[in-house]
Amino acid sequence: MSSLRQRASRFAALLGLFVLPLSLTASMHDSRAQAGSESSCASAAITDFALEQVVDIDEIRVHLAQGSPQGAASLLTVETADTDRVLELHDEEFKAVQFAPAMRSHSFRISLFPSENVHLAPACVESVELLTKGASVFVYKP
Repeated sequence: MSSLRQRASRFAALLGLFVLPLSLTASMHDSRAQAGSESSCASAAITDFALEQVVDIDEIRVHLAQGSPQGAASLLTVETADTDRVLELHDEEFKAVQFAPAMRSHSFRISLFPSENVHLAPACVESVELLTKGASVFVYKP
């Protein structure tokens, strides 16, 4: 019986070694988000929206908050039913990407996820702007 308790105790100790770093990382991200500006440092955000008419999105602009942690990184995806565009966001203040062919749709999904590198804090996204030939069509503020 005591050997079973010893094994359970060792397992609990090992489990604690794996859980502790994850909880420290989560609290570190939370404190960085609170120290940032009004914008979102959320580790994940998804929004779906529909426009009144079909548009051709050929540019995505992302503005990061000045309070975004140095070395921060996130992945931004803009999707339609037929296609998607994925941007890697780092600690720049602004990122713009033009592309062809345009994403043609009236309904879109914008997804913001943390970087695959779990040691990096998420970037603080102030806004995501979708454009057609330089004209703003939709602005998302997480």
